[in-house]
Amino acid sequence: MSRYLLLVVVLAGCDQLFALTHVPEAADSRTLDGTADTSVDAVPSCPNAYTNGVDYHVPQLTGAVAIADIDDKNGPDIVANGYGADTLAVLMNRGDGTFVRGVDVTTGSAPSRILLTDWSGEGVIDMLVTNYLASAVNVYQGNATGNFLLVGNVPTGVGTNPSAIAVGKLDADDSADLVVTVATTDKLQIYLNDGAGGATPQPSLDTGDFPQDVVLADLDGDVDLDIIVVNNLSSTLSLFSGNGNGTFNVGPTVSVCSTPIRAVVGQLDTDNHLDVLVTCKDGTVDLLHGIGNGTFGTVDAIAGGAEIWDAAIGNLDNDSVRDVAFPQYTAAKKLRVYNGSSSGFTSFTDYPGHGAGDAIAIADLDQIPPDDIVVGNWDESIVTVFLADCMP
Repeated sequence: MSRYLLLVVVLAGCDQLFALTHVPEAADSRTLDGTADTSVDAVPSCPNAYTNGVDYHVPQLTGAVAIADIDDKNGPDIVANGYGADTLAVLMNRGDGTFVRGVDVTTGSAPSRILLTDWSGEGVIDMLVTNYLASAVNVYQGNATGNFLLVGNVPTGVGTNPSAIAVGKLDADDSADLVVTVATTDKLQIYLNDGAGGATPQPSLDTGDFPQDVVLADLDGDVDLDIIVVNNLSSTLSLFSGNGNGTFNVGPTVSVCSTPIRAVVGQLDTDNHLDVLVTCKDGTVDLLHGIGNGTFGTVDAIAGGAEIWDAAIGNLDNDSVRDVAFPQYTAAKKLRVYNGSSSGFTSFTDYPGHGAGDAIAIADLDQIPPDDIVVGNWDESIVTVFLADCMP
């Protein structure tokens, strides 16, 4: 049975922030087929790096975490959703990877996804939030102090249930634009920034069945951003190639693992093309190897070990190869880390998780490499911060 040690009690006004650390179990290193890994070259540079985790209590039902330096000091901060409380919790970094509760943010009904970005173009981190049951995207202006002011609302249509958002430059101006997946109508909605922080709707695009995630990336190397949509019920990706003027061409539909939920993009092999990692409820994580023209070559199925809702990419072992991590939502509820190598993602280490992990983000939180890991745990309504326990 898990045991907890009380570490910190911080009073912030009338709010209390309790930080709990998990008494660690031993990390479990295994190969892709699940057998014990005893090979010398498979041992990561930082063994047992993520054994210890500190829990921060946040509002009810935590299914999204976002990381950015929202106050321009002390390094990256964390914003986590309270889906059942219509609230966002702001955790301010003390500079050493520990956090104090900031000012909570009130949202619309059922905030499901959070995006921290300079939406206004003023050099300050702003915030966009999908309100799943309110069918709208809230726009909050940041002020570089950790506080946010609601300045706009982008309605997506009654009963459309916006499920995911992404921001990037989709046309010829310098403003960040917005794309939103709406789950119940199987559409991707596109909004161009009007330069004053407003969003002008464009013709929508048809997706697969029940889109759950969207990512912007230049998959074909032409500088213009392309779109990847994760379709949950049809177990596919919808691809759209950008034209650089806010319009898109419909690309191929790609089959992936069963009931996919999230996608992340990065260079995950040695060919310098962007690849796509897709997480699925069946416990599989598909790695689609990009070939530089907007399509994919081989697909590697990576063992997740349990229902997987989210994944993140980062430097988790102090080498030059990108690594991946994902929390397990069900079963053992481990944090699984794959350290990348020249031969791919062939072995993993399982670390003790702290709950039903369904959101993850990676960043250097304590200014000591390698990167650290943040996990949102849905049922427990906690955010767990795993600081890498090793030196470069």
